[in-house]
Amino acid sequence: MRIDPKSVERVSVPPTPAPAAEGKGTRPEAAARPAAGVSLSPSAQEIRAYQKAAAEAPAIREDLVAELKAAIAANRYHPPAEDLARKLLGG
Repeated sequence: MRIDPKSVERVSVPPTPAPAAEGKGTRPEAAARPAAGVSLSPSAQEIRAYQKAAAEAPAIREDLVAELKAAIAANRYHPPAEDLARKLLGG
């Protein structure tokens, strides 16, 4: 499965409002509170994990290539003729 990063929606954080001037109705405890955070849905977390795994995966599976080369060299690789014909004819 290939994940296109352009199709994944980005999460953006709204800009933090500028602090009000001293003495104009601000409460001291409001200034001490941390800004609101953003949490990702379980689906977004799963997509992020897939993106990370895809980015870390090699483009070519060297282990599989070596296994197929060995099978071909030992004359143990015999793909079905129907599959070959389909691929050759563009199907």
